[in-house]
Amino acid sequence: MKICYFGSFQENYQRNLIIRKGLAENNVEVLECNVPFGLELRFWQRYSRLISKHKNLNKDYDFLLVAEMNHKNIPLAYLISRLYRKPLIFDPFISIYDSNVMDRKRVKPRTFAALKCLLWDKISMKLADLVLADTYQHLSYFNEKLKISEDRMGVLYVGSDDDYFNSNSSDTQPRNGFSVFFYGSFVPLQGIEYIVKAASLLSKEDIQFKILGKGQTYQEIRALEKRLQPANIRFIAPVPLEELPLHIDKSDISLGIFGNTEKTQRVIPTKVYNSLAMGKPVITGDTPAIREVFSDGKNILLCKCANEESLAEAIMQLKKNQELRRKIAAGGHELVSEKFTQKAIGWRLIEILEEFQSK
Repeated sequence: MKICYFGSFQENYQRNLIIRKGLAENNVEVLECNVPFGLELRFWQRYSRLISKHKNLNKDYDFLLVAEMNHKNIPLAYLISRLYRKPLIFDPFISIYDSNVMDRKRVKPRTFAALKCLLWDKISMKLADLVLADTYQHLSYFNEKLKISEDRMGVLYVGSDDDYFNSNSSDTQPRNGFSVFFYGSFVPLQGIEYIVKAASLLSKEDIQFKILGKGQTYQEIRALEKRLQPANIRFIAPVPLEELPLHIDKSDISLGIFGNTEKTQRVIPTKVYNSLAMGKPVITGDTPAIREVFSDGKNILLCKCANEESLAEAIMQLKKNQELRRKIAAGGHELVSEKFTQKAIGWRLIEILEEFQSK
């Protein structure tokens, strides 16, 4: 099998990095046709460069796979797929409408801008021959909201990049105190405000909270911290991907997501897979998406979403119960190591594509 990985994507973004590595580990040749959005080109300039790059590729590939968040490159990919008679696979990873209108609230509902977001979702996914979703909850959303037929979709979980996140990454240096770690891009679905509030509730306990990253809600979160004044939170600037394992390893507990948005209910964040791959116990919000894969108390610990008291209770439960910490860490590590490594994700994509071909 040979796949052309097409679009404008960050090559170190974990969604496409895990897939590309996983395919390669399963002896699938991956041809990259990439003009990153970071070049800040006009769409016709980007299209022109993608056309030029594609012309220089060997055209005997089997599938044209468009990378995550490349909705606006789909019209070009569609034309190329029809010209060269290749099946068009799209891995949207997000709904533009759901992310920008409902979750991040950067676009007001019932406006022309919101309609454009919805149209890009519908057009891009309807032009694709096969759409990938990262959870069954997202698949259901694409079906119900965008009217994409379920038989034209497949679920490919995110998984973890075990070149970076593995139990061999352990730091052997001794640690002092008890540490709870979160990293993220500060989007609303992550619910970082509930982490700060939980830290405030636990300010008299011997627990240090470390929050790494920046993004949309960063200033709001820092304002909340200033108002509550917990002395047990340390904010850390974003770091390169290769440095994240060091921060995870120095923690006793890793945190997932806790937001009160609808999108929170539909995603399993990469940080959950990564932390479990490193043998760390994870606490995250109890959502339908999380329960597709994980079992509470067996390989993860769940708490109520948008509820700092529930999160604080879960943290204290793990702090006081070392055996439970070990059980969840071991169970999560075993599950991710068996089903959600990059090789396992690559193999699952091959299965999805073969099933699609056989229809």
